[in-house]
Amino acid sequence: MQWEYALDLLRAMRRLGLQLTLMACTSAVTSLSCISWQRALAVFHEIPRPNTVAYNAALSAAERGSQWEQAMALLQDLLFLKMKQPAGTESLRRLGPDQISFSAAISACGAASRWQQSIALLRSLPMHGLKADVVAYNAAISAAALSESEEAFLAFDLAWELFLEVTAASLEPSMVTFNSAINAAEKARRWAEALMLLELARIDSEKLDGISFNSAISACEKCSEWRPALSLLAAMGARGLACEAAACGPLLRSLEQQGLVSAEEELLQVLVSPAG
Repeated sequence: MQWEYALDLLRAMRRLGLQLTLMACTSAVTSLSCISWQRALAVFHEIPRPNTVAYNAALSAAERGSQWEQAMALLQDLLFLKMKQPAGTESLRRLGPDQISFSAAISACGAASRWQQSIALLRSLPMHGLKADVVAYNAAISAAALSESEEAFLAFDLAWELFLEVTAASLEPSMVTFNSAINAAEKARRWAEALMLLELARIDSEKLDGISFNSAISACEKCSEWRPALSLLAAMGARGLACEAAACGPLLRSLEQQGLVSAEEELLQVLVSPAG
């Protein structure tokens, strides 16, 4: 495995008394981030003079481990190093956070249910001379979708605002953009907005997958809007997509509890049909 090779390389360099190179350490941090954020950051802290690429590798490790405090500390370090640099520093030697740095920190905060901080980081990009790209927006929208239930309404309003900013900035929304926004709508029980987002994604079929449909179906089920939910199930079947139990199970129970026998039968027919 790549991470094992990276560790073997570092061990060999230490055993032979060789100075650890920036490239070797950065490669090890990147490889280790997939299995252990602690080990990745331990290697990072051995780098005498890490550059932005090394910091970004460490930020990705913190992101994977949902370690928002570690991510914020790394980002603050980068900002401090940027301030310390003398004027006229060559661009190749320049230190400081870039969009990748901020996107990783935004995701780390979101994974730790600190979605407000994620959005604040996104909003701070222009202050640091950076322009938010679709990856940074996706990270912030995804963070809003991970909000606690009592904050879901406010989180979705902000996620919707961010989604509109993506299109207004002439950025190309990706499948992640749509899925994250639909997921935020589902958590906030905003079924109409979920369907609107799904319809926008349908313009480009490559931006639709099972996650898109299942989240929209869940949004409809939570609001007892079973008719559009059944339509979505039929559309999924036509695309060869399967409904997840997490979406179909609650819908089936809801129809049963409401005594909507005909709708329940219609749902079962969709679920057992060869296309579904």
